[in-house]
Amino acid sequence: MTAPQRAQFSNRANVVDELFTEAKIDTLNAKLIERGISADQVIAILPVEAQTMVNPTPPQFRVLYRTALAIGVAVVLRFVPFAWAADWIHSVA
Repeated sequence: MTAPQRAQFSNRANVVDELFTEAKIDTLNAKLIERGISADQVIAILPVEAQTMVNPTPPQFRVLYRTALAIGVAVVLRFVPFAWAADWIHSVA
């Protein structure tokens, strides 16, 4: 069971995204595969405690990961001149 939660990040380029999943390793792995998220993209897996009051929810994992755009930006910055890379980043942001 995945909770429909979403943090409001202030980065315009959507460099970091998150997902919530049931606190089970099999469910976590299935959700990462389903979304095409590789181990290199994962920043952190944080446990979220269960809620027993108001809207009961089971324990969950909160996964923070780099989006494909963030990885593309990192590759561009590494292999092309900076001025061109800056223009490209502003065009996709």
